[in-house]
Amino acid sequence: MIGFRFSVFDAGTAPDWLKAHKLKMEAEVELEQVEELTEQRRKVEQKLEMVRQRQKMIIDVRLRFLLLNPAARLGELVAQARTLILLGGTMRPTDQLIDALRRVCAVPDQRIVQFTCGHVIDDKQLIALQIGNGPDGSAQQLNLHFAARCSPPALTAVAQCLLALLRLVPNGAVAFFPSYAFLSSFVQHLRTSGHWEQLQRVKRVHVEAKAETNDGPQPGAVLFAVVGGKLSEGINFSDELGRCVLMVGLPYPNRNSAELRERIRYLDEHSGPGAGTRFYEQLCLQAINQAIGRAIRHRADHAAIVLLDERYARETIAGGLPGWIRQRLTRAVALPEALQRLERFFRAQSDGKAKAAGENAS
Repeated sequence: MIGFRFSVFDAGTAPDWLKAHKLKMEAEVELEQVEELTEQRRKVEQKLEMVRQRQKMIIDVRLRFLLLNPAARLGELVAQARTLILLGGTMRPTDQLIDALRRVCAVPDQRIVQFTCGHVIDDKQLIALQIGNGPDGSAQQLNLHFAARCSPPALTAVAQCLLALLRLVPNGAVAFFPSYAFLSSFVQHLRTSGHWEQLQRVKRVHVEAKAETNDGPQPGAVLFAVVGGKLSEGINFSDELGRCVLMVGLPYPNRNSAELRERIRYLDEHSGPGAGTRFYEQLCLQAINQAIGRAIRHRADHAAIVLLDERYARETIAGGLPGWIRQRLTRAVALPEALQRLERFFRAQSDGKAKAAGENAS
């Protein structure tokens, strides 16, 4: 950055006061050159930074094609078939599907037949409870909406409810949370508040795929998982693995995602105002139904389903649950009453097994 000019003097021709010196080096700092070089370097660095930013933008760009109207493809199947049978264990709510068959596929109402069969279990094999209040009863409403669910009071209320409920559940239990972020905040709160140690004394706690262990004896374990995650689909929590499934809050998807915004906008434009919002609510309900369906897996199984949020009492939510759960659901239960019902349910299951074992032995 600094330029030097060197001058070599012959001691024989130099003045007397320089004869003692064989070499003189003169350095002149060219300030104008320094400023010019500095400015040129700055411009080069700016251009390099622009190139780096452009390269980063190019690397981060992703192109995704979305089928905003799946009903059009369904219409091709309907047109080619005499009869189309759609089967599924977690198809509810079906409002959007029926609307697509009518509006897009031009299927008349008289040709659309809906059938829902009952479950193979008896009423005594399932208890479903919706708890809308925290551990303080009616003084504290349990509404785990996005803006408030990670607040310390809400996290404490959930921790106290789970602790009280899990004390009564034999063997294993699964608690589903709406998102990984909420689950992470909840686990962190458990550790800082002291509830983690209390839960570990009741049941061994597993958080998704990463396990936390305790060498002490516990009656089973509890798994904290995420709705729509790796463990909410395709795994059977039958018998002792899952005697209770707890839904903590409602798993509404991120409405700010670009994909979901486009789907909602398309439905509002082509299916009428409010169609996008109904689709958004159905995504939540289908995720709930997929998760809580892990509880009962065969004819002799029994389990409890607990819905922790006051919004589950609303007809728009409860009406979207599977019929075999909805007809057994007790809404707006205070925590003390829920604990009594849960204790009676599992005591009856234990007594029934003991009675059956005695009859078989005789």
